[in-house]
Amino acid sequence: MKMIGSIKEVVAERFSGFSRKIGFSKLSKREKGVVGGGSLLVLIILIYVLLISPFSKRIARLEELINAEKVELREMMILKEQYRQAQDRAKKIKPLPPKFSFLSHLETLARQSNVKIDSIRPGSTETSGSYKETLIDVKIEKITLDQLVEFLYKIEIFGDYPLKVKKIHIKPTYKNPQYLEVSFQIVSLQPA
Repeated sequence: MKMIGSIKEVVAERFSGFSRKIGFSKLSKREKGVVGGGSLLVLIILIYVLLISPFSKRIARLEELINAEKVELREMMILKEQYRQAQDRAKKIKPLPPKFSFLSHLETLARQSNVKIDSIRPGSTETSGSYKETLIDVKIEKITLDQLVEFLYKIEIFGDYPLKVKKIHIKPTYKNPQYLEVSFQIVSLQPA
């Protein structure tokens, strides 16, 4: 208790000397209250401006970064699942028979769909990793929409071999809009 008392005396003595220098002791009780309240307000504002505001801005910025990272993590999880599904599909790809010809296979599917193919051109073949991608360009100048849908269905879904339509361009014929001019690119993915 003696130590606390002596600290109070030291602080009071120092403060009284300071208050005499600035003229604080000459003020009335009400004026001292206003100056004390103003000083307290300035102290609170300084604490807010120098300590609380920067930390709250930093916390808000970090929360924004966390939310952005959560969104990115969700997207990566979706991509991971799509990649896993693509790997599973790739493992199920049947190897082509040794004497398989995409051109004759497409001709067979066209006959089954009552479609007359005007031109088939083998495109480029690219090897990427352990898979080989083969492109085939097909052009049909007179086909109905029903025939086209059936032909594309047989190429992509009904067929025994992994073929997909990569690009397609469709426009009605000038003389008879019931018929379409179609050009498309088929891609086949096979183990290299």
